[in-house]
Amino acid sequence: MTVTRPDIVEYGPRRRRWVGIVVVAGLLAIPLFGILDGRGDPAPPPPAAAATPSRTAGTPPATVNAVFPRERGDGDTRTIAVTFPDGTRATVTYPAEMRLAEFGVRPHIGATLAVPGESARFRLLTAPYRGEADVARSGPMIRHLTDDVTLWPGPPGAPTAGEVLLFAFGRWRLALQDEHNGLNFDQRRTWARSLRGRVTRDGFLVLSARSPLRLARPGDVYNGVVAGPQLWLGGVSGPLIVLTPTPDCARRAVMPLAVQNRPGVSDGACQGDVHVAVSGEPEFVRQVLEQVRVRTRT
Repeated sequence: MTVTRPDIVEYGPRRRRWVGIVVVAGLLAIPLFGILDGRGDPAPPPPAAAATPSRTAGTPPATVNAVFPRERGDGDTRTIAVTFPDGTRATVTYPAEMRLAEFGVRPHIGATLAVPGESARFRLLTAPYRGEADVARSGPMIRHLTDDVTLWPGPPGAPTAGEVLLFAFGRWRLALQDEHNGLNFDQRRTWARSLRGRVTRDGFLVLSARSPLRLARPGDVYNGVVAGPQLWLGGVSGPLIVLTPTPDCARRAVMPLAVQNRPGVSDGACQGDVHVAVSGEPEFVRQVLEQVRVRTRT
């Protein structure tokens, strides 16, 4: 089973922690430098700053590919309601001073294409922070696979990376970074036709798949890479919080590589059946693990 790497995106120099896991995943990985590289960008803006007015002629406008949940509560505590890409709902409660609603929330999930008679192909779906504008940095669109799925060149300077499939679900854009000599044309068309998405009333993206495509379930891990549904808060050049529903969390939780490999401190903890991973300045990491509370809802 082949695994593409989601976690080389949006972080700076690698750190030495978790070296064994990083090396194993790296041998199986594909870099996504050209899709989600946010190094050098400012911290995620609030919704009013979603558009970037200046751009190169012929490229799509840069729109923040994230949802900014409505913040509720008063006094020293705030709460946001979130929905994971598998439809799991949760509430996140935190000190008002943290302003987590302004970080922007993005989905992340893996899926496996299992066509009878062929090797299973696992890939990851990520939400580029600037949507199509990030993908277009590598060159113009190659072709449409369906009305809502397009094919784009892979990132230059990454010989192991193949083309990018970009899925459009309403205002959302999800990217699948293929590998060199990866999916063939028929497999790409099957991906394009099998993945479905809907946008909830509060702006979150919920995915479903029809056979032969199967979305990863909560707690799924492939070759050390967290594959199950996740939500990423922030993570351009500032701090990153990754929420991962994980049944039997204390025993099965795996730290996402995107958190491990970012500059600064990283750590994680289980809150019931949700793993909370965070990277950033030491005080921010401590505050998240001690004061942020996540509860799933039925």
